Amino acid sequence: MAWLTEIFIIIIGGMFGYYTLIALGNKHRAQMVKVFLILMVSISTLQHAGPAVARMGVHYNEVRDDVQSLTNAINSVGDARNKLNEVTGNIGNSSIVNFGSNPKLPAKSLAEMFTGGHLEWPISGKVVISQSFSPPDHHGIDIATPERTSVMAARDGWVRETGVDPSGIYGNYVMIDHGGGWQTLYAHCSELKTKQGKNVFAKDVIALSGDTGNSTGPHLHFEVRFGGKTVDPMAYLK
Repeated sequence: MAWLTEIFIIIIGGMFGYYTLIALGNKHRAQMVKVFLILMVSISTLQHAGPAVARMGVHYNEVRDDVQSLTNAINSVGDARNKLNEVTGNIGNSSIVNFGSNPKLPAKSLAEMFTGGHLEWPISGKVVISQSFSPPDHHGIDIATPERTSVMAARDGWVRETGVDPSGIYGNYVMIDHGGGWQTLYAHCSELKTKQGKNVFAKDVIALSGDTGNSTGPHLHFEVRFGGKTVDPMAYLK
């Protein structure tokens, strides 16, 4: 507003002088006044427009920085989305998903996964069952095998427990969680080859057979559990 007032005063003063000189017949000086008037208006305009242009430059830089920050944020979201897609894609392709104590089996029903032979035998070669499933006295099957025979995971899963059974019954044992409430247990081992929390796949060596715990000789005690209750392994072994 001060700038407009200044311009107005300059123009009024200049025009007054110009027309006064014209009336007096001094056209040459009148033209000089006209040039001086244009010059003064220009100088005043530049004096006030300069800071405004500078402020516009500052605002432009601020807007540019804001746009750059927004662009970076959008790119970060895109990178996070791509990473999430990558991770979820890997999960979808994985044979088992481990979410703490509640892993999930692949996209098949439990009936499809655990009906009619979906577990591998934990011992390779010829299998001799020395004691069958007969609860409440015996909650698994005993597979006769020489000591330090490789014991293999019967299915993909994650190692829920390992160690020495404090009751003294199972000795050194491994329990694998297969998701959906299903677990398998491998007992009387002489040596453990895996650790709690580790993901394992079918036929991975997880232990060596032995004679630890309440055992009458080298063998593998193998259990299948669903919902915390033992079921006959023979119904699920291939």
